[in-house]
Amino acid sequence: MKWLKPTTWLVWMCRYLAAQRFSTVLIWAVIGVLVWHGVWRWVEAWLWTESAWPDAFKRPVSLAVYVVPFLWPLGCFLCFIWGLWRRFQSKKIITKLQYQTKSGFDDVSWQDFEVLVAELFRRQGFDVQLQGGDHPDGGIDVIVKRDGGTYLVQCKHWKAQRVGVKVVRELYGVVAAEGKDGGYVITSGHFTPDAVAFAKGIAMKLINGHQLAQIIEEEKNL
Repeated sequence: MKWLKPTTWLVWMCRYLAAQRFSTVLIWAVIGVLVWHGVWRWVEAWLWTESAWPDAFKRPVSLAVYVVPFLWPLGCFLCFIWGLWRRFQSKKIITKLQYQTKSGFDDVSWQDFEVLVAELFRRQGFDVQLQGGDHPDGGIDVIVKRDGGTYLVQCKHWKAQRVGVKVVRELYGVVAAEGKDGGYVITSGHFTPDAVAFAKGIAMKLINGHQLAQIIEEEKNL
């Protein structure tokens, strides 16, 4: 029933459009205009055949026929601009970390850490959808797709605490339950030996802070 809530699918649509290329957003905008225009035309025709409807009600509906179809593409392009801004911010974070010491993650907020991870996946050729959230342990943080596979990513920006096997096991459970192809747990710190052992032989990849710093350094040389 969660998907019946307007806030749920509207947030999903905003995040989806923010992660797309301009051509995809343009296609969605055109389709949206055609669909909205067709629906509102039908509503307008139906109202005009119902003589019982007062003119005071018909006038705003008639106006909506011409106004509403243009709200959709506007929303699409605003989401796209929002996505561009977030990608610009993530590139700034990567550039900053490339010229800092290895302790540079300490100066990055958990929100920026998630944006950083999303941008690194994007540079590796993945289609990326940053989930966002209002607290640092909100479950799945990024969904990435490549070559027909879908992978769930959880980010742990923990400065002092190691990521234990419980986190890896829970994400693997979500991956299996949703039928995804694999999962990533990425931390700015380290993993416990139990977590590393659990991830071996299953569709899970663990990336610690040192490995993440190496990936960022490699991006500097590309």
